[in-house]
Amino acid sequence: MIWQLALILAYAPQAQLPMSTITVDLTGRVDGRGLPMPECAQPVYRIQLSAKWDNFGVSKATLVLDPTAPTVDEFGFPGYPPPQTVVKLDGSLRLIKKKAMLLGPAGPPPTRAEFQLFEFTGPKIKSKVTVVTESGGNWETARILISENAEGKGRVAVSMHSSIRHFPPCHPGCFPGGTLIQIPGGNQPIEDIRMGDLVLIVRPDGTSGQAKVAHLFTTQNLLLEVRTEGKTLVTTQTQPLALAGGGVRIAGDLKAKDQIYTFEGGKRKTVTVREVIATGRQAQVFNLILGEPVLFVAGGFLVRSKPPVILPDPTLP
Repeated sequence: MIWQLALILAYAPQAQLPMSTITVDLTGRVDGRGLPMPECAQPVYRIQLSAKWDNFGVSKATLVLDPTAPTVDEFGFPGYPPPQTVVKLDGSLRLIKKKAMLLGPAGPPPTRAEFQLFEFTGPKIKSKVTVVTESGGNWETARILISENAEGKGRVAVSMHSSIRHFPPCHPGCFPGGTLIQIPGGNQPIEDIRMGDLVLIVRPDGTSGQAKVAHLFTTQNLLLEVRTEGKTLVTTQTQPLALAGGGVRIAGDLKAKDQIYTFEGGKRKTVTVREVIATGRQAQVFNLILGEPVLFVAGGFLVRSKPPVILPDPTLP
């Protein structure tokens, strides 16, 4: 009976075990003049790490190296330079070791924390790449360490932050200050538009018209970039963009080869999405309420306006 029970347990289907999946999406920016890496022909200014694994230790990960150098204007506000082609490296994460440490300033009793050290490996990885995160921290923050060799020569640490935390989504999306909005006769930064101003709208048949701004919505949120072959739109995760085949799709759900609309010279133009990149930056963002949701032009792209706020009826119980 004992050996029969052992066989039953040994060959019991794994599907009966509880399955949990951890999803990681971290972004960090490199200060200074960029980080030279043999995997990228130009210095790297932004690093993104995404991974997913289950409680059986199965892990797949992707490391994105972005050589787009940041720019600022004369007042120190960030600019939006033409994006460079990113390098995507597929691989896996493997837990190497754990280490407990006492943290805290002198005086109060220190707190005990445990850190995990993971190694990222892949067929095209030449550098030594490791990731450190606090146990039980839900991967909201981490440090990625990049070395020239296994001995740690030239080790550089980059602080990473999760792009799936911070702020609730601003439905249905927004744009940072400086985004140009087409108005009758020209363009105007979205933060300078006021209630009662007229903006250009585009009907489903591609003809244009005008709508009056009922309200300017503003909040704080994380930014992402929708990159096409000729233009880049900086927006937020939930901003709907007009699809060339009809309808809309939020920016965070767009994939490479999706076709969306720009609007130039009074005409729609179909462009193809190259990639959608989480920048890891947060900023004050804005959107327009134009009555019922309609398409307007932000940063040269056809986008949908924010629905009006529905207030409760004070006459109802």
